[in-house]
Amino acid sequence: MNSRERVLRAIRFEQPDRIPIGYHLNYRTLQLQGPALIELVKGYTNDFYDPAILTIPPRDTEHY
Repeated sequence: MNSRERVLRAIRFEQPDRIPIGYHLNYRTLQLQGPALIELVKGYTNDFYDPAILTIPPRDTEHY
């Protein structure tokens, strides 16, 4: 079962093979921890998005 099927089954209460797993990393955490955090999360399953697309956001010094 792939991630999409797993999430849809969970939404429909159709008993997926396991509970869909997801996590959120905010911009500040990515700025502080950078590449080390991105490499860490690539090793864990995420059924809601591909962790390989994570990038480190640029600092917004204009508004702070």
